[in-house]
Amino acid sequence: MCEAANAETRIGGGSLYFHFFFCSFIVSFFFFLSFSSFIHFYLLFFFSYLFTSFFIFSFSFIHFRHFSVFCPSCAFFLNFFLALFFLFLLPSFIFYLLFLSFFLIHLVFLFQFLLLSIFLFLFLSFSYLSIIFLLSFNTFSSFPFFHCCFHFLNYSFFLFLFLAYQFFSFFLLRTCPSFLPSFLPSFLPIF
Repeated sequence: MCEAANAETRIGGGSLYFHFFFCSFIVSFFFFLSFSSFIHFYLLFFFSYLFTSFFIFSFSFIHFRHFSVFCPSCAFFLNFFLALFFLFLLPSFIFYLLFLSFFLIHLVFLFQFLLLSIFLFLFLSFSYLSIIFLLSFNTFSSFPFFHCCFHFLNYSFFLFLFLAYQFFSFFLLRTCPSFLPSFLPSFLPIF
């Protein structure tokens, strides 16, 4: 019993935090390249994302350990919806307000940001859902193969979303030339 608890603590304290910081770095790095013209506003979003993500992962792991024995489904859904709020909705809402305050006149960027929000929401949902699913069945420690599959699926899903975002963003910018501002060359998606 103690050995299982220690293994769960080691998994939650080490592996989950590593997954979180690595995913945060990947997401932030690529979207930072795409939003190079919005560097000051994106930095605010980036740091708020890091802070809230670290908080919710700490809270959700403690909550999951103590309450999953009594009600696994309750702990699962509570952690999932809390993660959606702190990982995505709260920092995205802050960034969205800043975005509307300064760039509402450029409708193409509004559409592009909404598209980015949808893809980021899907990635964070899939990432957190897969972490909780695998942790609930203790597959991290029992089956290393599932651990490797988690890495592959998670990062492959992110790559798919990022490429889809770049494709639709490029198509949107090319089909709305009347709304393009003067700093478009520095804002073009990276291919």
